[in-house]
Amino acid sequence: GLQSASYRYYFKMKKNPEEYKIYNSTNLIFLCTVFLLAGLGIYRFANWISAALLNNTITGYIVTLSFLFGCLQYLFSYLTLLLTAQIKSVQFFVINISLAILNATFSFYFIFMHSLTHMARIYATLLALGIQVIVLLFLTRSLLGFYFSLKTLKKSILFSYPVLPRTIIGVIGDSVGK
Repeated sequence: GLQSASYRYYFKMKKNPEEYKIYNSTNLIFLCTVFLLAGLGIYRFANWISAALLNNTITGYIVTLSFLFGCLQYLFSYLTLLLTAQIKSVQFFVINISLAILNATFSFYFIFMHSLTHMARIYATLLALGIQVIVLLFLTRSLLGFYFSLKTLKKSILFSYPVLPRTIIGVIGDSVGK
Protein backbone atom coordinates (compact mmCIF):
# COMPACT_ATOMS: atom_id res chain seq x y z
CA GLY A 1 0.00 0.00 0.00
CA LEU A 2 0.96 3.57 0.52
CA GLN A 3 3.19 2.63 3.45
CA SER A 4 5.30 0.53 1.09
CA ALA A 5 5.54 3.46 -1.29
CA SER A 6 6.60 5.78 1.54
CA TYR A 7 9.18 3.25 2.68
CA ARG A 8 10.60 2.81 -0.82
CA TYR A 9 10.78 6.52 -1.60
CA TYR A 10 12.38 7.28 1.77
CA PHE A 11 15.55 5.69 0.44
CA LYS A 12 15.23 7.23 -3.03
CA MET A 13 14.75 10.72 -1.61
CA LYS A 14 17.02 10.43 1.42
CA LYS A 15 19.32 13.14 0.08
CA ASN A 16 16.40 15.53 -0.42
CA PRO A 17 14.42 15.55 2.85
CA GLU A 18 12.12 18.40 1.78
CA GLU A 19 11.00 16.44 -1.26
CA TYR A 20 10.35 13.42 0.94
CA LYS A 21 8.33 15.53 3.38
CA ILE A 22 6.01 16.44 0.52
CA TYR A 23 5.80 12.80 -0.53
CA ASN A 24 5.17 11.41 2.95
CA SER A 25 2.77 14.19 3.97
CA THR A 26 0.77 13.69 0.79
CA ASN A 27 0.39 10.00 1.57
CA LEU A 28 -0.61 10.62 5.19
CA ILE A 29 -3.09 13.37 4.31
CA PHE A 30 -4.64 11.14 1.66
CA LEU A 31 -4.86 8.19 4.09
CA CYS A 32 -6.41 10.30 6.83
CA THR A 33 -8.92 11.76 4.37
CA VAL A 34 -9.91 8.31 3.13
CA PHE A 35 -10.17 7.04 6.72
CA LEU A 36 -12.29 10.04 7.70
CA LEU A 37 -14.67 9.71 4.76
CA ALA A 38 -14.96 5.94 5.14
CA GLY A 39 -15.37 6.40 8.90
CA LEU A 40 -18.28 8.77 8.37
CA GLY A 41 -19.89 6.17 6.12
CA ILE A 42 -19.25 3.38 8.63
CA TYR A 43 -20.62 5.52 11.46
CA ARG A 44 -23.73 6.40 9.46
CA PHE A 45 -24.42 2.84 8.29
CA ALA A 46 -22.95 0.84 11.19
CA ASN A 47 -26.29 -0.60 12.28
CA TRP A 48 -27.13 -1.58 8.71
CA ILE A 49 -23.69 -3.20 8.30
CA SER A 50 -24.24 -5.09 11.53
CA ALA A 51 -27.67 -6.33 10.41
CA ALA A 52 -27.03 -6.98 6.73
CA LEU A 53 -23.47 -8.29 6.75
CA LEU A 54 -22.95 -9.61 10.27
CA ASN A 55 -26.45 -10.89 11.15
CA ASN A 56 -26.52 -8.57 14.19
CA THR A 57 -23.82 -10.64 15.88
CA ILE A 58 -22.21 -7.36 16.98
CA THR A 59 -23.67 -3.91 17.45
CA GLY A 60 -23.21 -0.96 15.13
CA TYR A 61 -21.14 0.67 17.86
CA ILE A 62 -18.68 -2.23 17.80
CA VAL A 63 -18.54 -2.02 13.99
CA THR A 64 -17.54 1.64 14.30
CA LEU A 65 -14.94 0.92 16.98
CA SER A 66 -13.55 -1.93 14.86
CA PHE A 67 -13.12 0.41 11.92
CA LEU A 68 -11.38 2.94 14.16
CA PHE A 69 -9.06 0.18 15.38
CA GLY A 70 -8.22 -0.77 11.79
CA CYS A 71 -7.36 2.84 10.94
CA LEU A 72 -5.19 3.31 14.03
CA GLN A 73 -3.47 -0.03 13.42
CA TYR A 74 -2.69 0.97 9.82
CA LEU A 75 -1.27 4.34 10.93
CA PHE A 76 0.76 2.60 13.64
CA SER A 77 2.17 0.18 11.07
CA TYR A 78 2.85 3.01 8.60
CA LEU A 79 4.71 5.10 11.16
CA THR A 80 6.71 2.22 12.66
CA LEU A 81 7.83 1.35 9.14
CA LEU A 82 9.23 4.89 8.89
CA LEU A 83 11.13 4.32 12.15
CA THR A 84 12.54 1.15 10.61
CA ALA A 85 13.63 3.07 7.51
CA GLN A 86 15.41 5.60 9.72
CA ILE A 87 17.15 2.75 11.56
CA LYS A 88 15.74 3.88 14.90
CA SER A 89 15.65 0.40 16.41
CA VAL A 90 15.64 1.51 20.05
CA GLN A 91 12.64 3.78 19.47
CA PHE A 92 10.93 0.99 17.52
CA PHE A 93 11.50 -1.40 20.43
CA VAL A 94 10.28 1.09 23.05
CA ILE A 95 7.15 1.89 21.03
CA ASN A 96 6.21 -1.77 20.62
CA ILE A 97 6.92 -2.74 24.23
CA SER A 98 5.13 0.31 25.61
CA LEU A 99 2.12 -0.48 23.41
CA ALA A 100 1.81 -3.87 25.12
CA ILE A 101 2.31 -2.34 28.57
CA LEU A 102 -0.19 0.47 27.95
CA ASN A 103 -2.70 -1.99 26.54
CA ALA A 104 -2.47 -4.26 29.59
CA THR A 105 -2.53 -1.34 32.04
CA PHE A 106 -5.58 0.26 30.47
CA SER A 107 -7.33 -3.12 30.26
CA PHE A 108 -6.84 -3.74 33.99
CA TYR A 109 -7.94 -0.19 34.77
CA PHE A 110 -11.16 -0.48 32.78
CA ILE A 111 -11.94 -3.96 34.12
CA PHE A 112 -11.32 -3.23 37.80
CA MET A 113 -12.23 0.45 38.06
CA HIS A 114 -15.20 0.54 35.68
CA SER A 115 -16.40 -3.09 35.82
CA LEU A 116 -16.19 -3.47 32.07
CA THR A 117 -15.76 -6.86 30.44
CA HIS A 118 -14.89 -7.22 26.76
CA MET A 119 -15.38 -3.48 26.28
CA ALA A 120 -12.44 -2.90 28.63
CA ARG A 121 -10.17 -4.65 26.16
CA ILE A 122 -11.61 -2.71 23.22
CA TYR A 123 -11.27 0.67 24.91
CA ALA A 124 -7.78 -0.17 26.20
CA THR A 125 -6.58 -1.19 22.75
CA LEU A 126 -7.97 1.95 21.11
CA LEU A 127 -6.53 4.20 23.80
CA ALA A 128 -3.08 2.56 23.74
CA LEU A 129 -2.92 2.63 19.94
CA GLY A 130 -4.11 6.24 19.83
CA ILE A 131 -1.41 7.32 22.27
CA GLN A 132 1.26 5.41 20.34
CA VAL A 133 0.20 6.93 17.00
CA ILE A 134 0.54 10.40 18.54
CA VAL A 135 3.99 9.50 19.92
CA LEU A 136 5.00 8.09 16.52
CA LEU A 137 3.86 11.28 14.78
CA PHE A 138 6.13 13.16 17.17
CA LEU A 139 9.07 10.79 16.57
CA THR A 140 8.72 11.02 12.79
CA ARG A 141 7.99 14.75 12.73
CA SER A 142 11.15 15.42 10.71
CA LEU A 143 9.53 13.47 7.85
CA LEU A 144 6.24 15.35 8.04
CA GLY A 145 4.91 18.68 6.92
CA PHE A 146 1.67 20.19 5.75
CA TYR A 147 2.13 19.51 2.06
CA PHE A 148 -0.08 17.90 -0.54
CA SER A 149 0.79 17.15 -4.14
CA LEU A 150 -1.53 15.41 -6.63
CA LYS A 151 1.48 14.46 -8.75
CA THR A 152 3.09 12.78 -5.76
CA LEU A 153 -0.16 11.05 -4.81
CA LYS A 154 -0.48 9.65 -8.31
CA LYS A 155 3.09 8.35 -8.10
CA SER A 156 2.33 6.63 -4.77
CA ILE A 157 -0.92 5.10 -5.96
CA LEU A 158 0.69 3.79 -9.13
CA PHE A 159 3.43 2.18 -7.05
CA SER A 160 1.02 0.70 -4.51
CA TYR A 161 -1.80 -0.19 -6.92
CA PRO A 162 -0.85 -3.88 -7.31
CA VAL A 163 -1.20 -4.50 -3.56
CA LEU A 164 -4.05 -2.05 -2.94
CA PRO A 165 -6.91 -4.58 -3.12
CA ARG A 166 -5.08 -6.91 -0.72
CA THR A 167 -4.39 -4.03 1.66
CA ILE A 168 -8.04 -2.92 1.65
CA ILE A 169 -9.21 -6.47 2.30
CA GLY A 170 -6.65 -6.77 5.09
CA VAL A 171 -7.78 -3.55 6.80
CA ILE A 172 -11.42 -4.64 6.55
CA GLY A 173 -10.56 -8.12 7.79
CA ASP A 174 -8.57 -6.77 10.73
CA SER A 175 -11.36 -4.37 11.61
CA VAL A 176 -14.09 -7.02 11.49
CA GLY A 177 -11.89 -9.58 13.23
CA LYS A 178 -11.33 -7.31 16.21
